[in-house]
Amino acid sequence: MVYKKGFTLIELLVVVTVIAILAAIAIPSYMQNVQRAARSEAIGHVLELASTLSKVKASTMSYNAGDGQTNHTSRYQISAALDEEGGFIITATPIKQQAQDRCGEFVYYAAGLWLFGSGLNYDDCVS
Repeated sequence: MVYKKGFTLIELLVVVTVIAILAAIAIPSYMQNVQRAARSEAIGHVLELASTLSKVKASTMSYNAGDGQTNHTSRYQISAALDEEGGFIITATPIKQQAQDRCGEFVYYAAGLWLFGSGLNYDDCVS
């Protein structure tokens, strides 16, 4: 009897199926990790901007000089504005692929309060 070397069609289909199943599990997990990393980067930029605004307040006794400052990332537009009570509000709006992030837009207030989209809290979106 003569045996041919190589793989059968069934063996190749099994390998392709296993690879497809692994990809179906791994790709969404990878995308969530990328979004979480981009969110963490944006939170760092928000806190950096808040620190800058606090320095402005310490030197000028007002946040007015910091109104309209921005600190964008590749996946978030971050901007500061004054509120009615003399403090500031920093808003981080997701753009591009980050727009599908479950936490959505988030806001940081001068008092240290975070508000996240979709009713999520700080622990859901930061940790």
